Amino acid sequence: MALEEAFQGIAHTSDTLTIEWFVSGTGSLGNLSESYDESFAIDNVEVVLNGVVPEPLTILGAGTAIGFGAAFKRTLAKKKVDKG
Repeated sequence: MALEEAFQGIAHTSDTLTIEWFVSGTGSLGNLSESYDESFAIDNVEVVLNGVVPEPLTILGAGTAIGFGAAFKRTLAKKKVDKG
């Protein structure tokens, strides 16, 4: 699997990467007593990266935008109160 393109370049901070396989369905390895002597194959492997952490500058930019938005909203609310 080390040569499989789908598993290359997965960003992680650990020295190891754990991949878990899930099997279900009738006649699959999920029902081992009926199919333990059969061969099997894995097909249609899909790599989904969960919990991708944004870059620090992305977080800083989002925080800055939220801060400016809140300040602008307060300024507009204050102007409405002063005019009202």
